[in-house]
Amino acid sequence: MSSPLQKNPTISTIAQGLNLYTLQGVAVSSSGFMVPTLDGEVLQISPQGTIVPLVDLQKLNLGIPFGIATHDSDLIVTTSDYFPNHYLLRVKLNGTVTTIADLSELSGDAGAPFGVAVSDDDYIVTLSTDVVEATGLLLRINAAGATPKLQN
Repeated sequence: MSSPLQKNPTISTIAQGLNLYTLQGVAVSSSGFMVPTLDGEVLQISPQGTIVPLVDLQKLNLGIPFGIATHDSDLIVTTSDYFPNHYLLRVKLNGTVTTIADLSELSGDAGAPFGVAVSDDDYIVTLSTDVVEATGLLLRINAAGATPKLQN
């Protein structure tokens, strides 16, 4: 049985020394790559590897960014903190941050939002209600910030 992988893929490092966590993502925008870090920052990384901090969400008391996606020219980011404060945020490329939805009540004390994607004008979020027990939800969050569960 042959492998579905390309035999000799080209792999190159764009940037290194980033403080990443296994559940964090990456998004692609017209400005390059957007990477959330365990330090609380969202970094803008050019294709040539130039790193520019876009915003520090931890310093704004919004938590550590995990999931990240692009929507129009903005970034959509999930964050998690210890208190628990869990949010879905819109981050503009000038560093301006607005809250789309407060996910703290849904996440509870032992959960957190992780993945995020954009579907039309809705945000699709994976949210753990207990990271120890590995229980979770898939949420659709509309533009008004409402969080109805997706139907089976």
